[in-house]
Amino acid sequence: MDYICCNKNNPLLHLLPFTQDDFERLIQWVGNAEDLMQFAGPSLQYPITKTQLQEYIAVKARTPYKVCYQQEVIGHCAITDLNESSAMLNHILIGECKFRNLGLGKHIVKEMLQIIFENMNIQSAELYVFDWNIGAIKCYKQIGFVEVPTDFKIREVCGSKWKAYKMVLKREDYFSNNPF
Repeated sequence: MDYICCNKNNPLLHLLPFTQDDFERLIQWVGNAEDLMQFAGPSLQYPITKTQLQEYIAVKARTPYKVCYQQEVIGHCAITDLNESSAMLNHILIGECKFRNLGLGKHIVKEMLQIIFENMNIQSAELYVFDWNIGAIKCYKQIGFVEVPTDFKIREVCGSKWKAYKMVLKREDYFSNNPF
């Protein structure tokens, strides 16, 4: 699953394969354990090491990408195959601060959905989002994701408990709300 796409809604945004050459940049973007949990959940431990990232990219079901905007690497994301009909959007991060709060997160998610629904022919996409991350929840709902309030995970982060809700988007709902 090594798709390289140009977002039809934002032709300046591209997802390219994440490789060992990108490790140091990602490590620099994640400054503390809270940021890492928000970005990666429990799949990586703070501080991130190159060894962890070697293991991360070796997971066969996961395809990590670097996010490029205006020919600059600004972020990271990954798609994980769950089964033949479902895939997970995860590890979404705009690492370059000057590109945050510009609406690019929505374009990144749409790019990931384009890969899932067009290239992989998957029937549903899912993700987890922390209940306090109002901006991300709003973004996902605008695209068509629906919360599954009975499906959640509790993560302990630096002595606090964070609740992450599952959100799902079915293929037919995406195409009816977001024609390409």
